[in-house]
Amino acid sequence: MLDPTEQSKISGVVRLGCPPATAAKFVGRTPEQLEAELQRNEPLARELLQSEAEAVVRHMGNIHKAANDEKNWRTSVWWLEQHARTGARPEDAVSLPAAVFEALQRIAELIVAEIPDAARRQAVLTQLLNIAAECVGKSEPPPAASSDRIALPAPTAEEDLTL
Repeated sequence: MLDPTEQSKISGVVRLGCPPATAAKFVGRTPEQLEAELQRNEPLARELLQSEAEAVVRHMGNIHKAANDEKNWRTSVWWLEQHARTGARPEDAVSLPAAVFEALQRIAELIVAEIPDAARRQAVLTQLLNIAAECVGKSEPPPAASSDRIALPAPTAEEDLTL
């Protein structure tokens, strides 16, 4: 049984973007012990799901802010790539071969470097993501393809995820 301090530390580590197994090790527990605790403790399980989602949304927000700060773009792409490798992604997430992912990353970096207008740059990046989603086997374009936006969860008051 995890004490409240351990639960808080685990949630904080997951909120940073680490997998739950790493969070368990951080407090001196095994991933199996954490999994058993999550089976017994539904509020903690729910909190960890929210913590994982917060990390994903934060890094997706950084990608959308690429027009203003290329450094955040590279950091977030690295994080998302690492996160995808651990298998910690939704079942319907698109899986890109490494070479395609690298090409998309380099094209996006070129767009960020070469298009000075922030709105135009974001529109081109969005179109690039939509094209990638269509080309990796989806039978129809993602819902965002009909507009110039990618659907994201509603931002909190302290986040600005506008495109």
